Amino acid sequence: MIRWTLRVDPDIPEDISITKTAQRIQHILDDPRGWRQLGCRYLYVPKGDDCDIIVRIANENTIRKICHFPEKLSCAINGHTILLDKDNFLYGVPKSRLSRNDYVTYVVNHEFGHCYPLFLNHPPNDTCRRSCRVMAQQTRGICHARPSPWPSTCDLQQTQRFRKPNKRSKK
Repeated sequence: MIRWTLRVDPDIPEDISITKTAQRIQHILDDPRGWRQLGCRYLYVPKGDDCDIIVRIANENTIRKICHFPEKLSCAINGHTILLDKDNFLYGVPKSRLSRNDYVTYVVNHEFGHCYPLFLNHPPNDTCRRSCRVMAQQTRGICHARPSPWPSTCDLQQTQRFRKPNKRSKK
């Protein structure tokens, strides 16, 4: 079981419900179309004690400082921390050609794909047959195939080295 927690940066002016946001993310992680296909099981831990992954809803400036991105993107760092851009998470990204709900599904699957136990990189080829790979940079709108919020067969094949975790990682 991969334990994760959610934090909202204190400088976020919007009233973001941690409970509702965590439920939404957990629902995505529990979906059989996602990383669950590989045996990944995620458990939300409200207090965040001894968890494997910390998810932070952060503003653009925080993400730029930590991730060194020139544009509004989310990122995963050190395989254990995910920074989700607040505006992209709340409103979606038109360039991605995904609906707002599908964009949230995409960014959760994409960033969790970078983290323990998968540690996936961006693929050299952003398409798999006719749809974009979830590990492609769909936020930037660079995938010319049909956008997809779920891991593709190609994303799943990239994880051949993946083995079901039998114990939590040591940080």
